[in-house]
Amino acid sequence: MKKKDKHILKRMLDETKIISDKMNILNEKDFLDDLFVQRGIVMGMLIIGELAKNLDSELQQKYTDVPWRSIKGLRDVAAHGYASLEMQDIWVTATKHIPALEQELQAIMEKEKDMEDS
Repeated sequence: MKKKDKHILKRMLDETKIISDKMNILNEKDFLDDLFVQRGIVMGMLIIGELAKNLDSELQQKYTDVPWRSIKGLRDVAAHGYASLEMQDIWVTATKHIPALEQELQAIMEKEKDMEDS
């Protein structure tokens, strides 16, 4: 794996952990009632999407189980159409898809490290 991609994946993983840590202490009502938290979570997702846009296409093609297109698409909506976001959808993404992404990114990092060590 290229050094640049390794750095990007690490930063994406860090962002997923920040989101997951916050979401683990909130219930849905608290999230939907807190505009400040909503904006922070969306910003984290925007950062993840922006980072994904900078990954080599080879890496993205190698790991097709990761929904790269959706990740980048959410970034675009968050950046250019924030007012159209439904916070109920963000809740689902933050509580279901972000933890799954965190696991997928961790697995990629481990697999790539094992390949380097071989």
